[in-house]
Amino acid sequence: MMFKIILMSCIFAVSQAGRTPLEIRQFMLAQSMDCTKENSLSSAELQKLLDHELPNTKSSNCFIACVFKKIGWMDDKGVYNLEAAHKFADEEYVGDATKTENAKKLFDMCKFVNDEKPADGEEGCDRSNILARCFIDNAPKMGFHIALGAETK
Repeated sequence: MMFKIILMSCIFAVSQAGRTPLEIRQFMLAQSMDCTKENSLSSAELQKLLDHELPNTKSSNCFIACVFKKIGWMDDKGVYNLEAAHKFADEEYVGDATKTENAKKLFDMCKFVNDEKPADGEEGCDRSNILARCFIDNAPKMGFHIALGAETK
């Protein structure tokens, strides 16, 4: 159950043409598993994440930051890397200009997070929660399904 941590992973792997959904989940699972070693989550935090909720705890926020950092969407100073997110869109939606454009619009919607002054400074944990919330709230508006846990749609 613990390694249903595909959870956050698939928040960011919205839907894909460059890799299959399973390949993205496997990639994100590997990143998430590494992050669980550094940031242990309680069963309550894990369940909230699987239920599409963001527990606003230090451990869950730092877990999310770890995943973002591993996939390149956050740098080592806790800053959202919009360029890397755009590159992800270009690579994952090859041949689908609409999805590429919508993914970039989603990523752009969330760039405001770099204007925030998080209490944890360069750690990135607080900012990662704001960024994840932005993705969760805006992905459906851009036509992306957020798949957490063991969903296979």
